[in-house]
Amino acid sequence: MKPCFPIAAVLAIVMGSTSFAAQGHLVAWGSWYDGLLDVPPGDDFVAVDAGDYHALALRSDGSLAGWGRNTNGQATVPAGHDFVAFSAGHLHSLAVRADGVLEGWGWDYYGQAAVPSGSDFLAVAAGDYHSLALRSDGSIVGWGRNDYGQINCPAGNDFVAIAAGQRHSLALRSDGSLVGWGNSDWGQNNVPTGLNFVSIDAQWFTNLALQSDGSIVGWGLNDLGQTDVPAGNDFVMVDAGSMHCLALRSDGSMVGWGSSSSVPSGNDFIAVSANGSYSVAIQVPEPTTLVLFVGGVCLRLLRRA
Repeated sequence: MKPCFPIAAVLAIVMGSTSFAAQGHLVAWGSWYDGLLDVPPGDDFVAVDAGDYHALALRSDGSLAGWGRNTNGQATVPAGHDFVAFSAGHLHSLAVRADGVLEGWGWDYYGQAAVPSGSDFLAVAAGDYHSLALRSDGSIVGWGRNDYGQINCPAGNDFVAIAAGQRHSLALRSDGSLVGWGNSDWGQNNVPTGLNFVSIDAQWFTNLALQSDGSIVGWGLNDLGQTDVPAGNDFVMVDAGSMHCLALRSDGSMVGWGSSSSVPSGNDFIAVSANGSYSVAIQVPEPTTLVLFVGGVCLRLLRRA
């Protein structure tokens, strides 16, 4: 799964000369299990991530909300209003506070929730039984299960994004190239070549990447059509699920593919996340003008009439 960057790095509403974090309410659809469709109330959500059996969302005040299966405490979020990034895994969760300190909770059999110390972390990615974190110096650290080398992170200080699948890992370099490691039974480490990638996501055995021209590339397991990506050059966000995938277009509409891929209609969505047979999105309550940032670069204006 990918890390979520909700405020500074992902979306902002621009009104005149003042910038605000884009926010809205949660919408969930698909198969109801473990209460995953019973989303928390409120119109102040800025980011969301769908784990295998639980989900997490960030409010504009920096606090986290969790719901779904909670057998190992994975949906019981830590207190505080200083969270800036987070990720929901299989049965564990990760988050980054504003001071760069990591938090981990939930099932910890393989040590996947036992986060490393330090105050220089920017992002996290929770896989099934392993975890990744990106440091401010551009290096990656991994911990948890390592039966396929999924936490044997590549050396370097030029990484800008990370994602964790079931037993493989994926990263984006500052030059726009990709690298994958760990299990590759379905070719998930056979990353596409090129220097034009701007964001990534991994789930189960499937990977997605967004290119700078707004198109999507998918690879890995495709038993349900997960890598049969839609055509077009107007995408601004991608999210891979174990059975289906979602993408957000520049006009604020969603598209889904794979199994259980139907999506709500509308042009007022700002974030999407898919997993299993359910999906979650954030819908803005009123017309706005949105600006999407990836790595500090403005990609699209999303206008709401």
